[in-house]
Amino acid sequence: MTTAPTPAAAAAPPMAHIPDSQPEPPHRAEAATGAAPGVADSLAAGRIRLRDQIAVNPLLSLFGAVLAGILGFMGTVVIALLAYTLATANDRFAAIDDRFAAVDDRFAAIDERFARLEDKVDAGFAAQDAKINEIDLKLTALIAAQDAKINEIDLKLTALIAALNLESEVGAALQGTLLEPGAAS
Repeated sequence: MTTAPTPAAAAAPPMAHIPDSQPEPPHRAEAATGAAPGVADSLAAGRIRLRDQIAVNPLLSLFGAVLAGILGFMGTVVIALLAYTLATANDRFAAIDDRFAAVDDRFAAIDERFARLEDKVDAGFAAQDAKINEIDLKLTALIAAQDAKINEIDLKLTALIAALNLESEVGAALQGTLLEPGAAS
């Protein structure tokens, strides 16, 4: 003996959930949960409001009070930290300015050391330039002395050549021959 399928089951897809019973009327939900009439209304609506949950569960109201206290304390701490930060900003800026002044002093000391080093190097170059000028003057004097000696030797050689030319002309004249000009050298 087979039973005929019900029209709702035949219309639904094979995996669909078909509720077995209808929701209870509101007066039965109040009696079943033992909740207040407002809670029963929210149960009937399908979703319980937070206020109704707190009314039903005192632990939830305690948790809410503790959470509100923690949030209030954290808000107070945040406000206090913000006020402290704003109050100490000038002190921190002054400390930063002091640090910048210390860095500027260090740079000034480094600049002073570089200036002394630069003066020392310039003095060394000036001393080397003086030595080079002194050596240049000595070499110029030696070259002038050597040029004077060379000129003196050149004059002596010219006089010697002239004397030799005269001797050869005199010798030729004594022999009775005439020399052609430029033949004596």
